[in-house]
Amino acid sequence: MFEIELMTKNTMVFSSLSSRFPRIKFYRWCNSAVDYLEFYGKRPDLDELRKKLPGIARELGSGIVHEAVEKDRITAMLSCRCSIHNSAIRIVEANNCLLQPPVTYENGAETVDAVSFSEDDLKLLSSELAKVGDLEIRKKVKMDPESLHNVFLVPMSTLFGRLTDRQLTSLRDAIKRGYFSSPKQVSLEELAQSQLISESTMQEHLSKGLDKLLVSIESYLNLMIGYRSRSASQ
Repeated sequence: MFEIELMTKNTMVFSSLSSRFPRIKFYRWCNSAVDYLEFYGKRPDLDELRKKLPGIARELGSGIVHEAVEKDRITAMLSCRCSIHNSAIRIVEANNCLLQPPVTYENGAETVDAVSFSEDDLKLLSSELAKVGDLEIRKKVKMDPESLHNVFLVPMSTLFGRLTDRQLTSLRDAIKRGYFSSPKQVSLEELAQSQLISESTMQEHLSKGLDKLLVSIESYLNLMIGYRSRSASQ
């Protein structure tokens, strides 16, 4: 079993988009229902790219489900129309490999992280990707099957689904402003004032949010403890 990183330059839709906008870096997640895209760059470049999104959707036979614009970021969701003919993601999955999202696009290059279960699977995947463009295997590292859970992201809904919006924003602001740093960079009173709530209410949001978050990660803590214990005994 191998953890691999592949970089390809091809003429498929998203790589072509990256070539047209080399100063924009973007990330793509796909769950076979929607493509979720995050674009980062300077405002003029992002504004120009945004004009192209409806055409990209049409090229895929898709449609824009959601779009949001921020200072240095655009996010968009497209209904998924991926296939092995227009998506490196589908090529990876069709060749018995597990994708590690997100796929990264920069300056026309598409970087894919995945897990290959054998040398034969990796050779077949490399052959298929080489048919659609240039290919470079940037990383190939043997991995223990027991560590497979280490390479996949924990779903956000699993970690944060039980937290209220207030608890999420309170925790985010507290982390960002250094409330949990040592020494603290901001007081509870200052955090409360920034959200126009009382100190007791802010403390409640933080305490309940942390409690829920810790409960959510307990099973992952057990996985890591078990993995490290097995590794130490080998």
